[in-house]
Amino acid sequence: FAGTFVRHPLAMAAAHASLQWLKARGHTPQETANALTGELADRVNAAFARRGIDAHLAHFSSFFHLHFAEEPPHAGLLFYHLRHRGIHIWEGRVGFLSVAHTPEDVDRIAGAFEESIDAMAGVGLLRAARPTPPQDDRGGSPASGESPRSVPLTDAQRELFLAASFGREANAALNISMTIRLRGDADHGALRSAITDVVHRHESLRCTFAPDGSTQTIHPPGPVDILEAPHAPGTAEFAAWVREVCSTPFDLEKGPVFRFWIASSGHETQVIFIAHHIACDGWSCDTLIRDLAACYNARTAGREPSLPPAESLTAWALGEAERRTSKARKDALAFWRERLADPPPPPPLPEDFPRPRRPSYRGETIHRKLTAEVRSRLESLVASARATPFGLLYTTFSILIHRLSGATDLLIGIPVAGQNVYRKHSLVAHCVKYLPTRVRIDPSLSFRELVNRTQVELFKQIAHAHVSLGDLTRELRWRPDPSRPSSVGLAFNLDPALADIAFDGLEFSAFQNHSEYFNAELAFNAILGPDEIVLEASYNTDIFAGQTVYNWLAAFETLLCDCIQSPDTPIGDLAFTVDRCDAASTPAPVEAEQEALLLHQLFEHQASQTPEAIAVVDGDTRLSYDALDVRANRLAHLLVERGAAADERVALFFERSADFVIALLAVLKSGAAVVPIDPSWPAERQRQVLATADPLIAIAPTVDAFPDALPEKVHLVSFAEDAPDIAARPTTAPAIATRPEHLAYVLFTSGSTGEPKGVMIEHRAVVAHIPSIARVYGIGAEDVSLLFHSVAFDPTIEQIFCALTCGGRLVIRGPELWTPAEFAAVVAREKLTVIDLPPSYCVQLLQGWLDDSPVRGALDSLRLIILGGEPMPPRAIELWRALGLRRTRLINSYGPTEATITATTWEVPFDAEAFPTEAEAIPIGRPHGPVGVHVIDDQGQPVPAGGIGELCLSGPTLARGYLGHPEVTAARFAPAPFDPGLRIYRTGDRVRLRPDGL
Repeated sequence: FAGTFVRHPLAMAAAHASLQWLKARGHTPQETANALTGELADRVNAAFARRGIDAHLAHFSSFFHLHFAEEPPHAGLLFYHLRHRGIHIWEGRVGFLSVAHTPEDVDRIAGAFEESIDAMAGVGLLRAARPTPPQDDRGGSPASGESPRSVPLTDAQRELFLAASFGREANAALNISMTIRLRGDADHGALRSAITDVVHRHESLRCTFAPDGSTQTIHPPGPVDILEAPHAPGTAEFAAWVREVCSTPFDLEKGPVFRFWIASSGHETQVIFIAHHIACDGWSCDTLIRDLAACYNARTAGREPSLPPAESLTAWALGEAERRTSKARKDALAFWRERLADPPPPPPLPEDFPRPRRPSYRGETIHRKLTAEVRSRLESLVASARATPFGLLYTTFSILIHRLSGATDLLIGIPVAGQNVYRKHSLVAHCVKYLPTRVRIDPSLSFRELVNRTQVELFKQIAHAHVSLGDLTRELRWRPDPSRPSSVGLAFNLDPALADIAFDGLEFSAFQNHSEYFNAELAFNAILGPDEIVLEASYNTDIFAGQTVYNWLAAFETLLCDCIQSPDTPIGDLAFTVDRCDAASTPAPVEAEQEALLLHQLFEHQASQTPEAIAVVDGDTRLSYDALDVRANRLAHLLVERGAAADERVALFFERSADFVIALLAVLKSGAAVVPIDPSWPAERQRQVLATADPLIAIAPTVDAFPDALPEKVHLVSFAEDAPDIAARPTTAPAIATRPEHLAYVLFTSGSTGEPKGVMIEHRAVVAHIPSIARVYGIGAEDVSLLFHSVAFDPTIEQIFCALTCGGRLVIRGPELWTPAEFAAVVAREKLTVIDLPPSYCVQLLQGWLDDSPVRGALDSLRLIILGGEPMPPRAIELWRALGLRRTRLINSYGPTEATITATTWEVPFDAEAFPTEAEAIPIGRPHGPVGVHVIDDQGQPVPAGGIGELCLSGPTLARGYLGHPEVTAARFAPAPFDPGLRIYRTGDRVRLRPDGL
């Protein structure tokens, strides 16, 4: 109250009276003062902009401050001119408007500014800002010799600058990235020159920002840092690296606000472009790619680029004040003020996790492709309904949200390109307008009727795109929800495929990259290609599970197909599969680069990262990653010489051992498929397996280990007898022609008939599986995993590769089954963290540990117990709880060999209240990664929620089929009755579809 040193009783009384006066009037006085200050700033800035003077009256709340980009020598005279006209503003200090000021006062102050600016500009004391630097007549790089210059931020940029200040994750969520893929013999020199041309051409890529966000400095053209990617496209490390760099935030003060990398492998070159959203938007990305193609084509032809001059960021920023006071903006504000006078609350979508108290920016993006038939039928409905593709797909999205939440009044954010609104088509900048479009759903309307009504409303709303979401939030006095990152958490967008872009002599494609962060809650994006539609869903991973969101993508596709097929059916009668079927799939999608890998390449990548780390412990034998890799490579060369190749089978006759792991990796590195055979099997079973597998080569520790049933044509390789030949082979991996669609291994299961059936698993299936299930289990470099099962049991594949592709250590159990005390001693000695056990054995183990109190202290390192292969008994959960293993996760895993090991998992809650074992059957949980789950009735249709039916699985982890049994393959791996375009595996298992899984 009063002043720094004044504590007079009258001052105290005045302060108290003022506080009482403010309390009685609520927020109105502050809001009125803030609105008047904003109007004053707009008028003064418009006056500066009309005269081309690089100055800005910044304001926040009811405070304002005058800022010159480059302080003129006589700038201080402006305050004397104002004082001469009766307006006192203390030079260099912050001014403010109070509740005593009126609109008439604002007119008088703004008029004084305008007269003072005119008076000083008339005698040359205030000069126009340096004009936008001219481009040369080729339309390429701007003319050299210019100096840095500052311009104010646009309103939309200020909103992003503020959003970026909320923290590292919030800043990284504003990254935008594209990959330009060029196939052919690209001229890298011309490509680098073209990138430099593009950066020199567009001012926004050469900006840095003042610490307070008041101005941006446009730097003159200079050298452009174009980096070589540290990894080659198509590798696991490249995919991980792209995700990492896309998630790395920019320093807006230091710059640059973009990054370019070039990655190449063989005849493929990729340009990875990342920029901060404050300098670039979606429209800008398309413009940059077009300009890059034109500049590249000119450079490869030996010419300088010849492009029309690009729109200027300087002119765009200086024109903001004029746009702010334009009639179009005033009309837009009036339109939205009426339309959103009573905004609907966010729809109550089903959330998988408790909403964080503060906004979270952790995110993920998943995809679903719609077929060419859907694309064609969509076009037909577009024509017959006289609609646009955007209108149809936006309406479908609104129906989806309505069916999920029950809400009939929705706000859905859509991005509108400011370049299109203001006819600045070549402008690269952040110009996007994010509009909170409103749509009302009447379930009695047909889809055709709703599309027509919605499209009319969309046209009206898009016609008033002269405001930003921040404008509307302030104008409508929306109070932000502290738990939500945005006042409009839902978004929909349509991206048409890039057309009319050509890099001479090269095959061109482009796609968006995604980071680990996301600045909304849920957004659907439809990419409209010439032959297909790709649906993308970005979501906040602290609110929604990937499985849930993929269900919604599947439901969107079903809704769209039903709407296209029956556009005159009432919306309330449309099929909605998310209500009927848990068509779940990938929470962690398989990246394009990962899809190109082979199983052993996941291990090779890890071996290159941690060559000295211990990979395998087998009794007294301890192998490092490098030693394991070298020994496998040498054996692989020998196998290649013996004829190993893609889809050829190699039989392995080993007990659990380090040698088995070496042989397994060697067969994969040779390009052939592994057929593990347990030496303890009866001779008849071994004979049946060998007859079906028809191996080209067999490997064993010694010659004596080969069974008599081996045909004479099989090439034999013995670790003992062939040791000199193996040791003489190269230490690097052989070159092979095996592709992801070739076999990685064949495992034999008995099935219902008792006759062994060889399940053929391809590389792409197990490569899709391992990284995903490792994420579910949380496997990392600090983990020590136990190899417990038989070599011919598919969890062995999971145990080996989860450990060896994550940098962990694999401890191999010997031939004897340990007592509970011996097991505990191994846990303590090796610091085991992960064990995968048969449930029946686990019950005996946990009972033994419970009966032997001293062993409990030896279990401190254990953090995860996985049970699978047979139903989990409730007794296992009871014993786990009785032991007090709260820090040790217990997971029930389910999965047939035909779907690549583990398909679903359920983590047991430690508290009995959360899951009383006597109350219900043990769940098998939800699918992981790329696994699709479907529960169908006897007619082959999805069951409703809570229904019982046959469990079917889909996705890239499905096996090729059964070796030598085409009829059985056709019966078990078949088109889904409810979706003939979907290949499923019918497990024969009966399950109940529950809200939390199966």
